Amino acid sequence: MPNNYYSIKEGYKSMEVATEAVEGDSEKNQHAEENNNAYTTSTIHFLSKGLLERYEPGLTKTKCELEELTTKQAVLIEQIHNENLKLSWSLTSEELISMFNLIRDYHRKLIDIKRNMRLLHERSSKLKRRALRLQQHKEKEIYLKNQQIQHEQSLIAGSSSNS
Repeated sequence: MPNNYYSIKEGYKSMEVATEAVEGDSEKNQHAEENNNAYTTSTIHFLSKGLLERYEPGLTKTKCELEELTTKQAVLIEQIHNENLKLSWSLTSEELISMFNLIRDYHRKLIDIKRNMRLLHERSSKLKRRALRLQQHKEKEIYLKNQQIQHEQSLIAGSSSNS
């Protein structure tokens, strides 16, 4: 065990040394970069400000439009939800179901009435045609009877004038 303890302790020490070396190098690199940087702080500030001035109005407008769309979308979602609730209520409503059953019954009665009216119309048309034929037949009989009576009267008148 003592061997493991010393090796772990030495490992920690070497990690600390490496960390200090990296931190020291990064500080040196940062100073070197500041010296090598072609832009001053004021130049960077002005460039940043110009970049913001260029893109900020469009982004602000887009943000407002997105907020407006989100608001409208929320309103539409709420309306659709309300319509779905109404529809689900109406589909399960006993009153609505009974009304549809009543409509179906009345529709069936209407179809029966239409069929009966069509049959009655056909019967009345047949009766009218039959009545017309009977009337024409009676008129023909009356006409023929009158013709026969006239013929007999002319024969009687002719035989009385001969005597």
